[in-house]
Amino acid sequence: MAKKVIGLELGERAVRAVAVTGGRGGRAAVTRAETFQLPAGDLPTKLAAATGWLKQFLAGEAAGLIVAAVPSSAGVTKILELPPATGSTLEELVRFEAEHNLPFATAECCSDFAALRNTSDATMILLVSARRAVVQQVAAWIKDAGGKARRVTVGAPARMTLPLVQNNPGAAKNEVTAVLDLDTDSAEILIIENGSLRSTRSVSLNGSDDALRAAAVEARRTVQAYRATRRGATLGRVLLGGAAATATNATTVIEAELLAPVSRLDPWVGMLLSGPAAQLPTIERGAYAGATGLALQGAGRGLQLNLIPEDERAGLSPAVKQGLLRSAAGLVLVLSGLVWLATNPLSPLSNANLVQMALVSAQAELSAAIKGPGGTTATKAAALGVLKEEIRRDSMMWLEVLRQLSERLPGDIVLTELAMEKGQQVVLRGSAKNHGIVAEALGVVRNMPMFLDARIAYSTTTLVANEPRSEFEIMATLEPLAAKAGRRR
Repeated sequence: MAKKVIGLELGERAVRAVAVTGGRGGRAAVTRAETFQLPAGDLPTKLAAATGWLKQFLAGEAAGLIVAAVPSSAGVTKILELPPATGSTLEELVRFEAEHNLPFATAECCSDFAALRNTSDATMILLVSARRAVVQQVAAWIKDAGGKARRVTVGAPARMTLPLVQNNPGAAKNEVTAVLDLDTDSAEILIIENGSLRSTRSVSLNGSDDALRAAAVEARRTVQAYRATRRGATLGRVLLGGAAATATNATTVIEAELLAPVSRLDPWVGMLLSGPAAQLPTIERGAYAGATGLALQGAGRGLQLNLIPEDERAGLSPAVKQGLLRSAAGLVLVLSGLVWLATNPLSPLSNANLVQMALVSAQAELSAAIKGPGGTTATKAAALGVLKEEIRRDSMMWLEVLRQLSERLPGDIVLTELAMEKGQQVVLRGSAKNHGIVAEALGVVRNMPMFLDARIAYSTTTLVANEPRSEFEIMATLEPLAAKAGRRR
């Protein structure tokens, strides 16, 4: 049986759904296309109003994969030119650029990227991003309607999968295609050269007395900006689509502004039509360009971008995620401890128990996280992804913790354990010559800016090699982890 994929494109005033079967190795078929008009209000209000409609649509498309796009106003699409790189080096470069190019904090967003093309001088990257809360709201909306989002992404790049966009036989060298997708109060503008996406813009048309002409002007400016960076590039054609592009004078207005031939974008060219979709007038099909492109992405065509975090794709429970975070903290302690011991053999922290205890704790947390119900291959892959990210982010922090403790603790202090508990609590266990030195150690910890709410859990006198020693436990909250825990809630 051919795979069925449903593309859902959320606009500001409407949500559109397209059901497609096949598409990767054979000819794709469109079986159904529907539009639901959204009420005014914020995103949760709009999604709540559309839940019943979506539930009814999905009921007739059993077992279909779902690929959804956030509203254009909520997503960010950027093309970045980076130095030639691959693998983890490329990931680090993209992460750095994201931190400096996104309009919101990276901690608040979900991002993904794909390489568009590589040359000897540069790697061109498509970066997509949206606020984490928006991605979660869209995924939850689909779940409430009885489905499961395979991907949540940004809609503009999906149009690159459409046959009419990809195929331009007879195009001259350096000839550019402009795709202009008009909605009631917004426009998506794509610049394509030699089958590759070169520029993308999302433009708000709110407040414009003549949205069609305003969109044409913005498209002209986009083409001009691109041609200024690509000597010799010429505009060969314009593909006009979208729900607001059905006006009889639309092609005339666009041609007059861009001075290039304009044709209407039929997203179903080259595809089979059956069921209700076959009855839709050709001029109205352009409204479904984004939703059709999303469905084709789900069928394996084009760029595979997904804003749903890896742990949420695998359905990791909150308890499992917390276990992973604690496991990551323990593994970072192991790595940091080994580095510290290798470079500071005379350090008061050079007790082997420091590494051994942290390693045992990390192994236990990891085992608990990826075993039991839901311990599938996908869950384990997601677990390893979470661990990798946490270790990358926190390793330098733990080295700094070890450095500061080694430099500041009284020389008589012997640490037997440095552990992480409950995801945020740092526990220092050890012994000192007397209670006064324990109190001095507490003062040191309290004066370290990385620690919050330091306190002595216990301090008792015992004999060690026939000498009295004060065994103690000091607990504190590590400030970077407290902030991070609040960020993840």
